[in-house]
Amino acid sequence: MNDELKTEYYLRQLDQYLHALPVSQRAEIITEIKSHIQESLEKDEKRGIESVLNDLGAPRVVAERYLLAKGLRPSVQSRPGRVLKWLAIGTVAVFALIFVGGMWTIWHFSPIIHVDESKGHVSLFNGLIDVNEAVGKVKVGDIEINGAMNEDFTNSSGDENVDASVKLIKIPFNTAKLEINYSEDESVRWRCKSIGGSGPKAETSAGVMNFSLDALALATCTISLPKGLAAEFKGINGHMEVKSPHEAMKISLVNGKVNIKPDPERTYDFDVKVTNGLKDFFPRSGAKGAVHVKVDVVNGLVKKE
Repeated sequence: MNDELKTEYYLRQLDQYLHALPVSQRAEIITEIKSHIQESLEKDEKRGIESVLNDLGAPRVVAERYLLAKGLRPSVQSRPGRVLKWLAIGTVAVFALIFVGGMWTIWHFSPIIHVDESKGHVSLFNGLIDVNEAVGKVKVGDIEINGAMNEDFTNSSGDENVDASVKLIKIPFNTAKLEINYSEDESVRWRCKSIGGSGPKAETSAGVMNFSLDALALATCTISLPKGLAAEFKGINGHMEVKSPHEAMKISLVNGKVNIKPDPERTYDFDVKVTNGLKDFFPRSGAKGAVHVKVDVVNGLVKKE
């Protein structure tokens, strides 16, 4: 940096520390200091710019002398310093709000999950979601699915023939209680109580049957699957009971409970994961012919009957 740039940098800093003064007064002081620097360099050509500036003092110190002379209280920080200060304060405030908000959420919903295995009861987010096996009830907010269906619920039942090309059935659901077992023929059979919808919607494509329960609001269903057909369940808010899985099965559930009753005559390879909740011990097996059952539950319980 040459002498001219060093001088300009010094004067810019001085101007910032003089921000409390009117523009005209700041201009007079800057002009005075600049003239002093030039005169000092001309009087002694051997002196460098650093020496002259050191004799003047730091820009903040020079500015304070002028401010005091005009009866003003010196500013401790420059404008950049104040910006950094308020930026720091703002950052701390944001983190404080996040912390307080997180603590309020934990307090408001505490405990996040409560499990009473003896009564088959799972409560999430301080009862916002409640699965009560003893009375056959699933509650989400103010909505309940229970065994004593009122007049607003309708019954539906039927069967859907499964083509020989189908190797996988996918069953999506939302806020439902499902009981899964197996039939002796090649059809998917169901019995449901629900609000709205005449029954599940089945569509087959590329060897996969999509057996959707989304049209059935607050459904309680018993579904019988044909043997030899792998199944994949994906749902939000619910309770599933699976009896004696015969074929490969995958269950993904957010908020709720999964009960599995293995067939004692079969060998299983269980892969069970629970995020925020509890699970029973499920054995893994690499034996040939073992039935692979994968369960992934977020907020809930996986229990072995």
